Amino acid sequence: MADNTQGQQNQGPVQKKKFLTTRYIVILGVIGIVFAVLFAIFYYAVLSGRGSLTGLKDGEEVSQDTMARGESYTVDFEEIDNSKQSGWATITDIKDKTSVLIELGAVFTTDPQPAAIYNGSCPEPGDSVAYELEEVLEGTSETILDDSLSEIRTKLPLSIVLFKSSIEPTTPVACAKLK
Repeated sequence: MADNTQGQQNQGPVQKKKFLTTRYIVILGVIGIVFAVLFAIFYYAVLSGRGSLTGLKDGEEVSQDTMARGESYTVDFEEIDNSKQSGWATITDIKDKTSVLIELGAVFTTDPQPAAIYNGSCPEPGDSVAYELEEVLEGTSETILDDSLSEIRTKLPLSIVLFKSSIEPTTPVACAKLK
């Protein structure tokens, strides 16, 4: 019987590779740092109010003094005719402009929902539109108005009216009184 192990060398016991070698630990550390940097950029650009959600043009920045002086407040939407539509609007003074951010608590339609600021108070503010707002899409909308918050307040009473859908743009479903 011939020995088939002639060309093979004795390699000794098989060694298992370590799962977490130094190389893998370094790679995981770099990935963690990249994610931390991306989160910091996202937070700075969007959540801190300095990015596209503010309506500022590319390269335009809000100074720390302006941000410190900028007033912000929130008003709650009241449902109209048992619409079950809820949510709030955050009004923020940004430089010489005003941001109106609408966020709905429940979204009942995938259609855009028209919204506008009307002269008058809720629940029946009147027929005169003071400011057009961006349509609410998937429960959110932000509009930057060209007037400062102090200018807008000279026109009070004002109310934000949200409508059922672009298919039914004259059916109001919620109203929020500005202050």
